[in-house]
Amino acid sequence: MLLGRFIGLISFVVVFTFVCGQTSFGQTRNVGQINSQLDYERDLAEQLRPFEELYQVALRNSPVVKEQESQIEYRLEETRLTKLSLLNGIVASGSYSAGNQSLVAIGPISSDNLQISSGYRAGIQANLSLGDLVGMRGRVRLHQAQYRTALARRDNARQNLKRELNELYQTLLTNQRILKINIQDEQVALVAFQTAEIDWKNGRLSVDQYAGASRLYSDVRIKTEAARGTLFTSLQDLSTLIGVSLAGLKAN
Repeated sequence: MLLGRFIGLISFVVVFTFVCGQTSFGQTRNVGQINSQLDYERDLAEQLRPFEELYQVALRNSPVVKEQESQIEYRLEETRLTKLSLLNGIVASGSYSAGNQSLVAIGPISSDNLQISSGYRAGIQANLSLGDLVGMRGRVRLHQAQYRTALARRDNARQNLKRELNELYQTLLTNQRILKINIQDEQVALVAFQTAEIDWKNGRLSVDQYAGASRLYSDVRIKTEAARGTLFTSLQDLSTLIGVSLAGLKAN
């Protein structure tokens, strides 16, 4: 009995050494090859661009922020046009006359007194209603308030973008740590499974025990693959929110 346990222990050590020596960070070398620009086996925080830099890129590419910026420009132009609307009732005119000009008059008026000098003539005519004059100030104030509202919405959109970006960024780093833990568990489960396989072939382990080790290894592998997919999804979500490709997330 003692000899059998000793042989089993030796088998475990040999298999564990062999597996760790061959796989290093687990059998996940392909994980780092999902995207040739990023190595998921290394800390992503060291490979990605700084958070503030990513945020500035997201600001430039965000459709929501762009929409709010357009609203601000619209409100500014609306205020300017409202102020200029008063000029619609003001008409400027001008002319130039030459020669001996006279007015047609009835009665004993000397024609010498009715002569009009030659030269340029200019004038301004203002036709402004009282309602336009009284309501102008209120309309300008209304448009200015709408402009301030657009500014507040723009600032709110920026804050929401930064909050969402930070959540995705931290989730990405957390998902990578979870993947590393699952990979380590998979290494141990693989060693246990291969050891159980050796013991079962040598008659030191029952079929049920061997099947249990196989199921354990399969379960751990499923968790690893799920964690791998979650990590890649987080990376894609971050890329989509910022508006760049996966390669664009990498630090220069």
